Amino acid sequence: MKTLYKFLVIAFLSSLALSCNEKQKKTYKQNINESKVAVDTVKKTYQLKKFNQSCCKNIVEFSLKRKVEGFIKSESDTEKGQVTVWFDNQKNTEKDIEEAINKTPYKIEKKIQ
Repeated sequence: MKTLYKFLVIAFLSSLALSCNEKQKKTYKQNINESKVAVDTVKKTYQLKKFNQSCCKNIVEFSLKRKVEGFIKSESDTEKGQVTVWFDNQKNTEKDIEEAINKTPYKIEKKIQ
């Protein structure tokens, strides 16, 4: 019985060690991918006309996803009428972002940053 118990403990600890190694590998790969994204990523914020409801942000994001190959993500603040866009500057330009936004009913008034 003691032998079986020792075997089960060793098996459990081995599986735990293997799972820790997998987690470390995933974290390492994630860090590499994040650092690569950080190098090529550009963040721009725009003030938009009539951008004041939750449906507005979905329309703008839909346009960015369809029109811009390097689009990464966007965050919207409808109270301020602003949208912040992250994109890969190796795949497209800021002009591509602006064109995609201006194809929606919410035109760019000014660039914030």
